[in-house]
Amino acid sequence: MTPPTVVGQAPFAGATLSQLAEVEVFFSESVTNVDASDLLLNGVAATNVIDATGLGVDFIFQFTPSPTGAVSIAFATGSGIRDLADPANLFA
Repeated sequence: MTPPTVVGQAPFAGATLSQLAEVEVFFSESVTNVDASDLLLNGVAATNVIDATGLGVDFIFQFTPSPTGAVSIAFATGSGIRDLADPANLFA
């Protein structure tokens, strides 16, 4: 059993943007239990999350627009994201 992983994101790491208000995350398989608080921008949780396709693999995390400059994006420790396997595998 393999836990889900992130296989892509938009914008990509290192991108130069005039403003950052959304981060799209692509998982390796369908996942559940994704909350806005799971993704942090400069240590602050997203304000909303949308399952972009309804399939549980593509999520758009929305943030209050970031100030100018470099930002850090990270998943919160202890998120409840998991796949649909039985038993479920936690996202690490």
